[in-house]
Amino acid sequence: MDLRTVTLPLYEAKKWMKLLGGALVGIGVLNALTIVGLFIAWLFLWLGMLLWQAASQIDSAFPQGDEIPLSIAFQKLRRFFVVSGIAVLVHLIVVVLVVVAAGVVGLLGLIGVIDAPYKVAARRQPPTRSSMRIGLISDTHLTKRGQLWPQVFDAFAGVDAILHAGDVWVPDAIDELAAIAPVHVARGNGDAGVAHERLRETWLVDFQGVAVGLLHEFPSPGRRPAGFVLAQAGKRFGGRQPDVVVYGHTHIEEIHSVGGVLFANPGSPTLPHNKSLRLGTIGFLAVRDGAASAELCQLTESGTVPIARAES
Repeated sequence: MDLRTVTLPLYEAKKWMKLLGGALVGIGVLNALTIVGLFIAWLFLWLGMLLWQAASQIDSAFPQGDEIPLSIAFQKLRRFFVVSGIAVLVHLIVVVLVVVAAGVVGLLGLIGVIDAPYKVAARRQPPTRSSMRIGLISDTHLTKRGQLWPQVFDAFAGVDAILHAGDVWVPDAIDELAAIAPVHVARGNGDAGVAHERLRETWLVDFQGVAVGLLHEFPSPGRRPAGFVLAQAGKRFGGRQPDVVVYGHTHIEEIHSVGGVLFANPGSPTLPHNKSLRLGTIGFLAVRDGAASAELCQLTESGTVPIARAES
């Protein structure tokens, strides 16, 4: 049998074999650029070279009908098809395994088995909120832990922060408030011997773009000219004009809006208007979309009652 007759279709397809072989080599080179594709690169390089060498053997042997090069070509083609078949089979097995694994993971996720830790972690993350509610308090004048009215803790439940305008007297009160939300405390004239990391002379805190200044003593905006009050506000906070000023000392609750700045004194929850121990007042600051509003509340036996409100 003349091998040239048998291999005539291969001879006619030699250009396509070389083209395909070159393409496989090129794909192998590209895959070699990544660590994950090293095995694939080796496979494509080998298959491409097999096909290219087979085509070259056929090209050189066909005119003379030389059986040896043609036998070599057949061997290389046989390897090419065997390895290609194995590669395709392995690929199909991998695809099936991936599909099955994806189905199992999806089923477990649907019944809530494998995603439970992620749900717990998500619950532990602080929520991203478009608005903030901040508790305001001042002049508690406590001598030990556990003296602050329970209505205060109930009212502050769920706030994003607590601002205490001074005369806290004991650090235990700071810790009690800190158990509810992050707390900032201004040092009052009665806090000379009190030491706590959350206690400072003044605070200037940014709440979603609203600068809130906190201090103990400040001239009442209801009794002083607007220009004087605004100048004092800038002076007390290093030359930066806050959007809100929270202060205390007088034990008298009041809120004022002066020149676009909101001033709030939450009074005293324990000694309102410097009278005897009784249910007094607290306040709240709401921040939303770069604007602030303040509310004062009277403590009652059953909770709180709003008594005044103002916006910046």
